[in-house]
Amino acid sequence: MRAPLLLVTAALAGASAIAQETTDVRDLLRRVGERVETYYARAQSIICLETVSVQRMTSNLSAEGFPRRLEYDLRVSWDAATAGEDMPEPNTVRELRRVNGRAPKNSDEEIKCLDPRPLSLDPLAFLLPRHQEEYTFTVKGRDKIDRRNALRVEYTYAHPGEPEFTWRETCVSISLPARTTGRVWIDQATGDVLRVEEGQRGPYEIRMPTELWRKAGGGSDRLVFERSNVTIRYKTIAFRDPEETLILPESIDSLSVARESAVRITHTFSGYQRFVTDARIVQ
Repeated sequence: MRAPLLLVTAALAGASAIAQETTDVRDLLRRVGERVETYYARAQSIICLETVSVQRMTSNLSAEGFPRRLEYDLRVSWDAATAGEDMPEPNTVRELRRVNGRAPKNSDEEIKCLDPRPLSLDPLAFLLPRHQEEYTFTVKGRDKIDRRNALRVEYTYAHPGEPEFTWRETCVSISLPARTTGRVWIDQATGDVLRVEEGQRGPYEIRMPTELWRKAGGGSDRLVFERSNVTIRYKTIAFRDPEETLILPESIDSLSVARESAVRITHTFSGYQRFVTDARIVQ
């Protein structure tokens, strides 16, 4: 007669653990959402140097030619005063400063295929409270990130839609929500985001638009997408006068691999400066 009792006890214990985990995740996400909102509010007064390296590669990941190097002044734009459904998304705003070590020419104003956009959605936007319901989050473990105790949280799209492809010249941006998974490491004490990793898995075959296929010189009009991975790292930046410590981006590394080629794009962020109320810039 004990077996059923033991089974019931085990089931109740499991339900309790699941309920506790759900509560913990919700509380954690609430804290993260608040920290991300604070981050955007403060980041608007900060500028930095963004250095971008675009390296084309062969299918075996060997470098193909020299990388294209770009330098930008970068800042975050976000208007928190218009809270509500019409609240704008936080964007990174870029102003081109140098191309391959020299001042940009008029021809450089035309954005090349793999160059970052002058205005693009900031990668932490998905953790804002209004976007969190679009994902399913699960706490998976604890790690050390830069000597900080961090919770490792995995996420997937809660309602993955259809694949989307955006062509620009002979480059294509691919969105595969059903094949996308990610992980985010969160400072257990503060709720700050320390690292984000996201990947899209293939293989997935797409067809080039006829006009682009002709411009490319013919050949196969099929592109076989293999995989794509992005890693974003954050670090502590200390400011003076007044003293303040913030967690800000350190680097973004992405690798996209197709059947016939690959590209690695690296962003590094340095030279952080902060505007204070009297229009001074402080380190």
